[in-house]
Amino acid sequence: MRSNVTVKIKSALKNRPLLLLIAAGVMLAAIFLAVDRPNSSVRTLRVGPHAFKLDIAVTDKEHEKGLSGRRMLAQDKGMLFIFQRETDSCFWMKDMKFPIDIIWTDAGRKVVFVSRDVRPDSYPRTYCTPEPAAYVIELPAGSIGDTGIRKGQVLNF
Repeated sequence: MRSNVTVKIKSALKNRPLLLLIAAGVMLAAIFLAVDRPNSSVRTLRVGPHAFKLDIAVTDKEHEKGLSGRRMLAQDKGMLFIFQRETDSCFWMKDMKFPIDIIWTDAGRKVVFVSRDVRPDSYPRTYCTPEPAAYVIELPAGSIGDTGIRKGQVLNF
Protein backbone atom coordinates (compact mmCIF):
# COMPACT_ATOMS: atom_id res chain seq x y z
CA MET A 1 0.00 0.00 0.00
CA ARG A 2 1.30 3.44 -0.99
CA SER A 3 1.70 6.09 1.60
CA ASN A 4 -0.24 9.34 1.42
CA VAL A 5 3.06 11.24 0.91
CA THR A 6 3.92 9.18 -2.19
CA VAL A 7 0.51 9.95 -3.74
CA LYS A 8 0.93 13.69 -3.09
CA ILE A 9 4.45 13.74 -4.62
CA LYS A 10 3.27 11.90 -7.75
CA SER A 11 0.29 14.26 -8.02
CA ALA A 12 2.57 17.29 -7.71
CA LEU A 13 4.95 15.91 -10.37
CA LYS A 14 2.02 15.30 -12.70
CA ASN A 15 1.01 18.98 -12.37
CA ARG A 16 4.58 20.21 -12.83
CA PRO A 17 4.08 21.58 -16.39
CA LEU A 18 1.09 23.59 -15.20
CA LEU A 19 3.03 24.94 -12.22
CA LEU A 20 5.95 25.89 -14.49
CA LEU A 21 3.56 27.67 -16.86
CA ILE A 22 2.01 29.62 -13.99
CA ALA A 23 5.46 30.53 -12.61
CA ALA A 24 6.58 31.72 -16.07
CA GLY A 25 3.42 33.82 -16.39
CA VAL A 26 4.02 35.44 -13.01
CA MET A 27 7.64 36.20 -13.96
CA LEU A 28 6.60 37.73 -17.30
CA ALA A 29 3.97 39.87 -15.58
CA ALA A 30 6.57 41.10 -13.06
CA ILE A 31 8.99 41.99 -15.88
CA PHE A 32 6.23 43.79 -17.81
CA LEU A 33 5.27 45.82 -14.76
CA ALA A 34 8.90 46.67 -13.98
CA VAL A 35 9.60 48.12 -17.44
CA ASP A 36 9.59 51.91 -17.40
CA ARG A 37 6.44 52.69 -19.36
CA PRO A 38 5.08 56.17 -20.01
CA ASN A 39 2.21 57.24 -17.79
CA SER A 40 -0.95 56.40 -19.75
CA SER A 41 -2.75 59.39 -18.22
CA VAL A 42 -0.33 61.85 -19.86
CA ARG A 43 0.68 62.32 -23.49
CA THR A 44 3.12 64.76 -25.07
CA LEU A 45 2.13 67.02 -27.95
CA ARG A 46 5.16 68.03 -30.01
CA VAL A 47 4.94 70.91 -32.46
CA GLY A 48 8.34 71.93 -33.80
CA PRO A 49 10.49 72.88 -30.79
CA HIS A 50 7.42 73.12 -28.52
CA ALA A 51 6.30 70.27 -26.24
CA PHE A 52 3.16 70.17 -24.09
CA LYS A 53 2.39 67.54 -21.44
CA LEU A 54 -1.29 66.73 -21.89
CA ASP A 55 -3.44 65.31 -19.11
CA ILE A 56 -5.89 62.77 -20.56
CA ALA A 57 -9.68 63.01 -20.30
CA VAL A 58 -11.48 59.89 -21.54
CA THR A 59 -14.62 59.38 -19.45
CA ASP A 60 -17.74 61.54 -19.61
CA LYS A 61 -16.99 62.76 -16.09
CA GLU A 62 -13.42 63.73 -17.08
CA HIS A 63 -14.74 65.43 -20.23
CA GLU A 64 -17.22 67.45 -18.19
CA LYS A 65 -14.62 68.58 -15.63
CA GLY A 66 -11.78 69.26 -18.08
CA LEU A 67 -9.53 72.06 -16.82
CA SER A 68 -12.29 73.75 -14.80
CA GLY A 69 -11.47 74.59 -11.21
CA ARG A 70 -7.71 74.86 -11.78
CA ARG A 71 -6.13 78.16 -10.80
CA MET A 72 -3.71 78.22 -13.72
CA LEU A 73 -2.19 76.23 -16.55
CA ALA A 74 1.57 76.17 -17.05
CA GLN A 75 2.83 77.17 -20.52
CA ASP A 76 3.95 73.59 -21.27
CA LYS A 77 0.76 71.86 -20.07
CA GLY A 78 -2.65 71.11 -21.52
CA MET A 79 -5.44 68.57 -21.72
CA LEU A 80 -6.29 65.96 -24.35
CA PHE A 81 -9.93 64.90 -24.62
CA ILE A 82 -10.30 61.49 -26.28
CA PHE A 83 -13.65 60.49 -27.76
CA GLN A 84 -14.65 56.94 -28.73
CA ARG A 85 -15.49 58.06 -32.25
CA GLU A 86 -15.45 61.22 -34.31
CA THR A 87 -18.29 63.41 -33.12
CA ASP A 88 -19.47 67.01 -33.06
CA SER A 89 -18.32 68.44 -29.76
CA CYS A 90 -18.80 71.71 -27.94
CA PHE A 91 -16.87 73.22 -25.04
CA TRP A 92 -17.65 76.00 -22.61
CA MET A 93 -15.71 77.91 -19.99
CA LYS A 94 -17.76 77.00 -16.91
CA ASP A 95 -15.63 77.39 -13.74
CA MET A 96 -12.52 78.27 -15.78
CA LYS A 97 -10.06 80.78 -14.36
CA PHE A 98 -7.76 81.36 -17.35
CA PRO A 99 -8.04 81.66 -21.15
CA ILE A 100 -7.19 78.75 -23.43
CA ASP A 101 -6.77 77.79 -27.07
CA ILE A 102 -8.85 74.82 -28.26
CA ILE A 103 -7.84 72.48 -31.09
CA TRP A 104 -10.11 69.83 -32.61
CA THR A 105 -8.58 66.96 -34.64
CA ASP A 106 -10.02 64.02 -36.53
CA ALA A 107 -9.10 60.37 -35.84
CA GLY A 108 -5.97 60.81 -37.99
CA ARG A 109 -4.95 63.74 -35.73
CA LYS A 110 -5.43 66.27 -38.51
CA VAL A 111 -6.56 69.66 -37.18
CA VAL A 112 -10.15 70.32 -38.30
CA PHE A 113 -10.87 73.48 -36.28
CA VAL A 114 -9.30 75.85 -33.75
CA SER A 115 -10.59 78.48 -31.32
CA ARG A 116 -8.04 80.99 -30.03
CA ASP A 117 -8.00 82.86 -26.74
CA VAL A 118 -11.23 81.46 -25.34
CA ARG A 119 -11.86 83.49 -22.20
CA PRO A 120 -13.52 82.51 -18.90
CA ASP A 121 -15.96 85.42 -19.10
CA SER A 122 -17.39 83.97 -22.33
CA TYR A 123 -19.42 81.43 -20.31
CA PRO A 124 -22.17 80.29 -21.07
CA ARG A 125 -21.22 80.61 -24.76
CA THR A 126 -20.16 77.29 -26.31
CA TYR A 127 -17.35 76.67 -28.79
CA CYS A 128 -18.19 73.94 -31.26
CA THR A 129 -16.40 72.27 -34.14
CA PRO A 130 -18.12 72.48 -37.53
CA GLU A 131 -16.58 69.07 -38.41
CA PRO A 132 -16.56 65.86 -36.36
CA ALA A 133 -13.50 65.38 -34.14
CA ALA A 134 -12.01 62.43 -32.28
CA TYR A 135 -9.62 64.50 -30.15
CA VAL A 136 -9.74 67.94 -28.58
CA ILE A 137 -6.70 69.65 -27.10
CA GLU A 138 -6.81 72.58 -24.70
CA LEU A 139 -3.61 74.62 -24.36
CA PRO A 140 -2.72 77.92 -22.70
CA ALA A 141 -4.04 80.92 -24.66
CA GLY A 142 -1.54 82.02 -27.30
CA SER A 143 -0.19 78.51 -27.91
CA ILE A 144 -1.77 78.23 -31.37
CA GLY A 145 0.00 81.41 -32.46
CA ASP A 146 3.29 80.50 -30.76
CA THR A 147 3.43 77.04 -32.35
CA GLY A 148 1.90 77.87 -35.73
CA ILE A 149 -0.77 75.17 -35.39
CA ARG A 150 -3.22 75.50 -38.28
CA LYS A 151 -6.20 73.73 -39.82
CA GLY A 152 -5.10 70.74 -41.91
CA GLN A 153 -1.91 70.17 -39.93
CA VAL A 154 -1.36 66.66 -38.52
CA LEU A 155 -0.33 66.74 -34.85
CA ASN A 156 1.95 64.32 -33.02
CA PHE A 157 0.64 63.30 -29.59
